[in-house]
Amino acid sequence: MENLKPYAIKILITLFKNANLPVRRDTNRNIYINNLDVKNNVNTLYYHILNHTYATSTKRDYLIILSNVFKNSNKTLYEYIYKKAKEYNKIHYADEVCQELDKNELLNYVEYSELNKKLMYLIDEYNSNPTLKNIINVLVLALYVLQPPLRNDYANIILINNEKDETDKTKNYLLKSKDIYYIILNNDKVISKHGQGEIPMTNKILVGIINLYLNSYAKNNKYLFENKNKTPYTKKQIQYIINKFFKDECKTLNIYNLRSAYITDFYKNNLDLHSRTILANYMRHSKNTAELVYCKFF
Repeated sequence: MENLKPYAIKILITLFKNANLPVRRDTNRNIYINNLDVKNNVNTLYYHILNHTYATSTKRDYLIILSNVFKNSNKTLYEYIYKKAKEYNKIHYADEVCQELDKNELLNYVEYSELNKKLMYLIDEYNSNPTLKNIINVLVLALYVLQPPLRNDYANIILINNEKDETDKTKNYLLKSKDIYYIILNNDKVISKHGQGEIPMTNKILVGIINLYLNSYAKNNKYLFENKNKTPYTKKQIQYIINKFFKDECKTLNIYNLRSAYITDFYKNNLDLHSRTILANYMRHSKNTAELVYCKFF
């Protein structure tokens, strides 16, 4: 079961029990199963999942786990089961998510591909005219496109080079450690529920943009984004920068739109439960919130 995380193995054991299949016990009477058990009972497990009264999203998740058992050993079987999981994924979002879109959401909704295209345009604009204004435009949008986007928490982030410089536990920081930047959140909307957040920024393009900005335009900054009088940008300023990108499209975007676009694109391309859970942790909400609030399919 080397392809599976512990939580997935537990789910498979539960499926064995629900399908009335025998399970093994070790010398301590702990229940376990192995790859051969799953292989010998794959048809029973497959049709148990399809015919049971599990929710559509649950069937999808169980089929993904079952398919992963065969990811390295039986490509044909893996792809067959995974294809069925993708079918349930489409059904789930057609039945449960699209109905949540109201007229205002449809009017202002932006797809991730639009955001990425706009970012590429801004990068070209900067390359043609390398000014402070243009690199800030690039960086602001990149923070919402090239990594799991936070809420509007970039406005007053303080720049530090050492964790010891994190002296005020009510402030948010951007820490550079070796070649990776980390956002350290001590004060955001969900601090009481999720505690301090430490989010790595590993996208190479984003890291390159930050390096260019800090080394060429913001060497003496205290904050990531500063006004001429050295005060940090406000949330409204960040919001204004984002909205001006889509003025021609007559869209009024907010942070929710940007987070929704990122999550929707991620879910289209990643059915794996573990990767979705990691994404939810980075974005500081639950996987259920991602699926029921942010993820939109048309």
